Amino acid sequence: MTQPAASKIHVARIRLGLTLLQVAQQCAERGEPVSEAQMSRIDRGLAVPQPGLRSVLADLLGLDAFTDFQRSA
Repeated sequence: MTQPAASKIHVARIRLGLTLLQVAQQCAERGEPVSEAQMSRIDRGLAVPQPGLRSVLADLLGLDAFTDFQRSA
């Protein structure tokens, strides 16, 4: 059984010791602004980021931009 996307994103963020606000700030610094509220929805698997943000988040969190950001069923 595969791990839900929200868990992968959340676990990666926690593993790196980053808060949602820190992730949002680092995304903005890399040219892909995202609100803390939207980052929370992504973290919980309630939203899937657009391709540009997905790429930045994957790089920041050490995830795969294609497989780790699928919406949870």
